[in-house]
Amino acid sequence: MSLDIENPLELLAYLRREGHIGAAETPEMQTLAGGVSNRTVLVTRESGEAWVLKQALAKLRVQVDWFSSPTRVHREAMGLRTLAELTPPGTIPALLFEDHTA
Repeated sequence: MSLDIENPLELLAYLRREGHIGAAETPEMQTLAGGVSNRTVLVTRESGEAWVLKQALAKLRVQVDWFSSPTRVHREAMGLRTLAELTPPGTIPALLFEDHTA
């Protein structure tokens, strides 16, 4: 995993490169505290639209070495998509995008 979404310059370049924001757009980015198994960042666009981006870590942020495959985040994404189909609209947060390469 080369992208670190907690690095604002890396995240900004990634969002622009992947077309998730405009080339001249500079959203506000705030790292969310408390993540043990993931990096999480709140991205607030100039339009007011806000996203929480999540990036699974291979080595968890705990004192002892504890490893877990980052691919687990894709199972979570699948769960969000499935739950969105089974529950009333607006019950489950929308999954905006998933990147298998980052």
